[in-house]
Amino acid sequence: MMTFTELLEAGCGATGENFCFPTFVVERKSDCGPLYHAENQLLGALRCMLDAQKIAKIRVDNDLPVLPFGIANVGNWVSFWACWPNNSREGVSSIALPL
Repeated sequence: MMTFTELLEAGCGATGENFCFPTFVVERKSDCGPLYHAENQLLGALRCMLDAQKIAKIRVDNDLPVLPFGIANVGNWVSFWACWPNNSREGVSSIALPL
């Protein structure tokens, strides 16, 4: 159903035959950990999950959504992240929600 390369990407670096196509990730640092490191690791995980979900959509079921979610947490601060395909020519866009 998938090529070996696609199978490796679908697992997002985790090993084991029962783990593939993750949909949610939590990246947490201790109270003294920098927020940047948590957000940077979360962004890498979301990119990997986006690729895995695109593969699942193509190879498994075209009706599957491509929308990985994640949370970055440092101390009492928590932020919710989502990633979706951007079909515009601009490549990357960001959306800030006012508090």
